[in-house]
Amino acid sequence: MDMVGGLLATTRGTFHLSRTAEILPHVANAIARAFFDQVTRASAHYAERGDDAYAGFVWPPGSREAFLGDIRAYELGSDHDVFQAAGFRVPMVYFHDYPDVTIHTNMDQPENLDATKLGRIAYMGAGIAWTLAALPQEEAGRLLDYTRAVAQERVAQAQMSGEGRDRDLASAAAVAEGNEMLASVARLWPVSVVPIGNADAKLSALARADSSDGRVAVRNPRIVGPLNVYYYNYLSEALGADRQSPRLAARSEGVLAVECFNLVDGRRSVSEIRDILSGRYSPVPLAEVSEYMDLLAKAKAITWK
Repeated sequence: MDMVGGLLATTRGTFHLSRTAEILPHVANAIARAFFDQVTRASAHYAERGDDAYAGFVWPPGSREAFLGDIRAYELGSDHDVFQAAGFRVPMVYFHDYPDVTIHTNMDQPENLDATKLGRIAYMGAGIAWTLAALPQEEAGRLLDYTRAVAQERVAQAQMSGEGRDRDLASAAAVAEGNEMLASVARLWPVSVVPIGNADAKLSALARADSSDGRVAVRNPRIVGPLNVYYYNYLSEALGADRQSPRLAARSEGVLAVECFNLVDGRRSVSEIRDILSGRYSPVPLAEVSEYMDLLAKAKAITWK
């Protein structure tokens, strides 16, 4: 949780719930969505009709504002990208208000908090943590069914996105992600999981169809977390502040560059990394991934095999 519960009229921030990184699919995403949807429905019902405030997830009673928030894809911020980096690989959902016009100023005061909004967020956070830690075994089958439905919805969305090879990549990647989400349920509860499909053969065929940059990189073992954390930038330190910003860093607010580095494992080629980014996030030209990898090599963040 990062700067949550701010009073909308003061901070101008609405609530964002960000998924885990796409290369770390987990049932936590489905659980978070279930709690978010429940709070949103109850909040809208209370705001529209008025009834028992506690049944409408309003603490303390009094506010009639509907809960303003949404579910986002992976967003960089705070520890969300640090612990999901390749050196740690901890799946996390990220709670944060955005924007917050008072953050890191002398106007960042307790009076800016909205007790109603904070209560709803506390409920979601506690519910997600309790479900992951202590959901009774007899409820695991229902969670598995719900997770399968969420995964299949993402597959359907991928099948309707883009065209040609990029759509095929997105579709196959969505199946692979769905299977990983289901597998994470089985790691937490003894349930039998049936995959939603087999994407391995299709992904292999797609990789063979475009392998024009077959170089394989090895990550510098001294770098465990991401390259850019708060006020530190590894590339600026290694190459100088006047270095040219890579085109990949401008895509998806920097997410693709972070995930590109996370995918370096000494086995994947540059073309394979490009395909994973395109399938799990959005289409990206191979030239931009190759350019960024060359920059990482120049900065000694990676070495070529």
